[in-house]
Amino acid sequence: EPHLCAATALSPDMAHLSAMSQLFDELQDSAAVELRSSSVSGGGRTLVAKKKLEEDELVLQSNLLAACALDGHTANLCGACYKISATPLQLRCPRCKQVYFCNAACQNNVDGDHAMSCLALRKWKGGSKLDSQKVSLLRLLLQVYVACFKFVPAGKKVNATKALAKLRCLHFHEEAWDVSERKVWQKPFAFFLQAWRSAKVPWTPSIKDLRADIGRIECNVFSLYEDASGALVGHAVYPSAGIALNHSCAPNCYADDKGVKVLKFFATHNGRGVASARAVSAGEELCISYVDVKMPVGSRRRALKEQYHFECKCAKCEDDINWDFRKSLLRSRLHPLAFTCLKRSSKYQGDDGPEAEWSQSKEVGPETGSKRQRRMYDVKSIVLSKLSSVPLTQVLEILVPRGLSPR
Repeated sequence: EPHLCAATALSPDMAHLSAMSQLFDELQDSAAVELRSSSVSGGGRTLVAKKKLEEDELVLQSNLLAACALDGHTANLCGACYKISATPLQLRCPRCKQVYFCNAACQNNVDGDHAMSCLALRKWKGGSKLDSQKVSLLRLLLQVYVACFKFVPAGKKVNATKALAKLRCLHFHEEAWDVSERKVWQKPFAFFLQAWRSAKVPWTPSIKDLRADIGRIECNVFSLYEDASGALVGHAVYPSAGIALNHSCAPNCYADDKGVKVLKFFATHNGRGVASARAVSAGEELCISYVDVKMPVGSRRRALKEQYHFECKCAKCEDDINWDFRKSLLRSRLHPLAFTCLKRSSKYQGDDGPEAEWSQSKEVGPETGSKRQRRMYDVKSIVLSKLSSVPLTQVLEILVPRGLSPR
């Protein structure tokens, strides 16, 4: 399987190649993993274990490109060192009044990201009239642009392709920008450009640039959480993690979010309660979860489709769908057979139809409802537990001869 040294052929542009090389070197700091071309059509790149990984073994360290706090949490994230604070910070920028610092040294850091973004943030007005999620993405895009352009010498011609190379390595879905989506973003983009021009950078993005870069951020953003409360306080972009780590609803590695400047990823056997309870083998793809894996399969797939523009087909999703299908078969086709058996039993008395009784049992627990409803709950629980252990093919073999179509 080809190593991704050759994957730099993804673009002939030298700035892109240079950025890919830097990100690739960052990935190769770990002796445990390597970056390869994905075997899935259109899958891009994937991170693979070189050897069997022990639990909590470090597999990747990704450097921060930019971060920004969400509205309502600006006082919980330092605008210079990006440390997350459980208590609101007290030092606020006196000029833009939108960024906080943890100490005087951070506030006076002229080489920090805020030195340039402050000029734009002074014009960051009117955002309350726009969609808050879009304003948060634009705020993060502003920080990404600042991080890319802050080291460009004053008075020199800007090579935007070179400056933005690390951002442009990230993947985005151009097909997601249909006519309606472009229309929705018109006002947010106009708002952003008005503020960006105040940053005095001799480069202004086009609307096409903004669409592509917002798409890259939306598909590759990482969340920042406060340790004590677990509250979401901001978002960040880590390019090397963005190009390497794909999604699975049964992830085999996790992120240690205690550091912001460097995000560390570790292998896990139990996924802290959400991943597979098995060792990570050599040659196995390393994945994280982009969404809460405890959500139902339909909610997971919908969230992934809306933000990341792909339909998850991992093993966990397929298993969950099969189980949901089995349950629907039980409710629509199998339970009349269960009622037939029950009515023949001396324990079951009454003339109520099976549909009514089954419907009533949905709201009844093992300790609630009438004696008959509790029996119905017990029967349903037993049949469900039995059905979960039966392969779907065998369920169909049982149903079809009895004329019970799975439709």
